[in-house]
Amino acid sequence: MASASNLLSKVRATLEAPSRSAVTYILDNAPDFPRFRTLSEDKKHAVLSDFITVICATDFVAPFDWMTEFPKDDPRWDDVHLLKEADAATVRKLLIAHLRLDRFSDGHLQRIMTSGYLEAALSRLRTLFAATP
Repeated sequence: MASASNLLSKVRATLEAPSRSAVTYILDNAPDFPRFRTLSEDKKHAVLSDFITVICATDFVAPFDWMTEFPKDDPRWDDVHLLKEADAATVRKLLIAHLRLDRFSDGHLQRIMTSGYLEAALSRLRTLFAATP
């Protein structure tokens, strides 16, 4: 199995870190994750839809070849440990890839939201942006 640093080096490419304003807006409007897990399926769908709207209202989402970057069997799709070492650009790419995958795999975002992955990714962005002026 590849080390986390080797996997991270695969992710680092031309897509830059997200803007501070985008991250601030996304974090300020992030769902209440513990509450999300208790909602009905209809309400979960509404919360996810609202959150996707929040992300898309910023410059966070940008084009890159996510299908080549993250093949279907790539362990980075759900590796929370990778997030703990990731820089902001890497977290951005992973979140964009998850957003795009949801278009092809209905329910994907709900799964990563329920599992804690999305919360961990946003927590990592919070930590990274709190550490930089």
